[in-house]
Amino acid sequence: MHGWRAVLVALRARRYESTDDAFIDARTVAISPQINGAITEVPVDDNQVVEAGTPLARIDDRACHILTCRVS
Repeated sequence: MHGWRAVLVALRARRYESTDDAFIDARTVAISPQINGAITEVPVDDNQVVEAGTPLARIDDRACHILTCRVS
């Protein structure tokens, strides 16, 4: 009886992966804005493929407008 139980556990366990030294293989890219401000919107989804020039984030531009008004 003990042998069958081991077989059942082994069959059930092979559906699940397990590891003790997990890591993530990913490409990362650092981006930075040309102006300061809080991000108000992120119009892309996780893992979405984007073309060059596609906006990745929208920045609150109120601070920029305030500075422009002060300079004028």
